[in-house]
Amino acid sequence: TDGINRLSISSTSSTRSNMSISSSSSKESFPACQDRRLLLDLDRAIEKNSLLQQAEEVSISELLVFVKPDWRSKDFMEKHINEIHATVDKVRQSLAEFLDFSKGAVANASYLPDLTLHNKMKKQLQRLSDSYQILAQTSQALDTCSWSLNVLVVNKPQSKCDDLDRFVMVAKTVLDDAKGLASSISANAELLFQRGSCMSHLERTTGNSNTDKLIYNSPPFQTIREERTPVQTTPVSSLANTITIPNFNISDSSGKSWMEDYDY
Repeated sequence: TDGINRLSISSTSSTRSNMSISSSSSKESFPACQDRRLLLDLDRAIEKNSLLQQAEEVSISELLVFVKPDWRSKDFMEKHINEIHATVDKVRQSLAEFLDFSKGAVANASYLPDLTLHNKMKKQLQRLSDSYQILAQTSQALDTCSWSLNVLVVNKPQSKCDDLDRFVMVAKTVLDDAKGLASSISANAELLFQRGSCMSHLERTTGNSNTDKLIYNSPPFQTIREERTPVQTTPVSSLANTITIPNFNISDSSGKSWMEDYDY
């Protein structure tokens, strides 16, 4: 039995159900969805949604490059353990950033007259949040053992998955789940965000015309327009050679992240 067999997707669902995701057992558990409206210009929201989802996709693809039949052997781990460690951190951090953006979009959907979209997106968000907590717990366990080769090198088939196995299995499920939520946001962007109004208000109140990464956070959210124009979508394609993974740390309290400019 090789490494790929041990990481079969068939065992992923049991990993989700058997592994605790309570916040008390994880120092880095993702906070529960709160009513935080994301007041971002329509065009910027569409772009941000696409970039964040693609960043997550690229980071997971980079991780899966290492998953080979002999990837847990001593020779392979000695050569690539630092790269694997860095990629695991990227996967967790990029998912945290995509989730933070998505939480705002889901909160926006809760203000629509018809809550069908909100209920759908809330379920999609919850699934990703559950996956994030498993990724956070398993990566913390790997950090606790200092990514020791004595722990991570596997020379014999194992009957149970270890923390690195679990991380990879759950990361695989995140690919499709993140695409699904990103597609829901993109297809309904004109219902969730408003074109121009938020950005122009921010420029007037801050005197800053360079609002590319800022999120408007003062005035109340305006009523959704009843006249709906055709939905604009942005193709979700691989940007492995061009995208820069956001260097996001959810425990960072410096206040410099664009995600902290929310209306609580």
